[in-house]
This record gives sequence, C-alpha cells and structure tokens, in this order.
Amino acid sequence: MRRAEAEVGRCARELLAGPLAMVWVELTAAEPTGSGRARPPLADRSRYAQWRG
Repeated sequence: MRRAEAEVGRCARELLAGPLAMVWVELTAAEPTGSGRARPPLADRSRYAQWRG
C-alpha cells in the first residue's frame, strides 16, 4: 500500500507541476466498525485533466 501511495504522490506532483490541472477523486467508503470507528476508504477513482498551453 505504501508503494501505491508513493506512486500516486509522484503522479500528482508531475500533474500539478504544469500551468493548469484539474483532479477529481471519488472514494468508496467502508462501513464503520461495530464500535462506530471509521475505516479507511476501500478504493478510489481518480480522474484528471491537464492543459499545457
């Protein structure tokens, strides 16, 4: 998981280094635990667009 997070971070830095970028992230939430504590998201769907005038 840490390697995937590092890869996402690298891609985001490259994307946002340009003059204009738009990022949309949708998270799939997990059900809370029996005690009501939040769990980390199960998955995400990331979309982006970049303009390089």
